[in-house]
Amino acid sequence: MNGLLNKVLKTQITFFYFISPHSVISDYCRRELEHALQYHKRIVPLLIATTSATEIPVTGRHLQYIDFTDNTG
Repeated sequence: MNGLLNKVLKTQITFFYFISPHSVISDYCRRELEHALQYHKRIVPLLIATTSATEIPVTGRHLQYIDFTDNTG
């Protein structure tokens, strides 16, 4: 992780984790999630595209997410 992003992640209070088929296979997103967990950040997981629970990284499977996949209302 680059220096500026690392600094920002250390100083933020809340981490928004956008869950999609693309984000769950991204090493970059996985490292950000692990970093947020390591530093005990408040994590707000948002499901933005239908994604199988088994695809979510093991480190984030325990998190309850807010489902935005049907945002037609």
